[in-house]
Amino acid sequence: MESPKSGDTFENKEQIKAETKILSADELLEIIYKGDSLPQDTRFLPLEDGGVFKYFYPGEVAGISSSKKLFPVVCETGKVVGLSELEQDPKDDQNFWIKFVSVDPEYQGKGYASELLRQIFQFAKDNGYALEPSYYSEQGLEKLKSVIEKLSAETGVNLVNRHNS
Repeated sequence: MESPKSGDTFENKEQIKAETKILSADELLEIIYKGDSLPQDTRFLPLEDGGVFKYFYPGEVAGISSSKKLFPVVCETGKVVGLSELEQDPKDDQNFWIKFVSVDPEYQGKGYASELLRQIFQFAKDNGYALEPSYYSEQGLEKLKSVIEKLSAETGVNLVNRHNS
């Protein structure tokens, strides 16, 4: 997971005025492909192909159940600048994994990662879900750990931690 640039903290961020929403797989695919067979927004390509969102692979979105994976986004002037993925735990339908949080490098350092996490925790609170952070990146986990713990305390959302620290 990513977070704002070094030196930025959750506490000193101003309130984001960008739009946040949670998209289904189909809604995200429409943004990426715009009805074509090739991605029309190349920022969603894998990093090695010129994309900007770490850990996101558009090929993994097609054909999935929209109830099993959700994609929280933050948009600035109608453009997705931050993206996350939630996946329902196949063994516990009351738990969602936070698969990743990624922000377009052009927009990093503005609090968008924290805003995505706020949106995720509100979704979990509103729907009675527990959350489990992903551990793709130890560096990312450390950067967001305080934000995740603070939001858990504020919202009352249970954090599932199966990771051995």
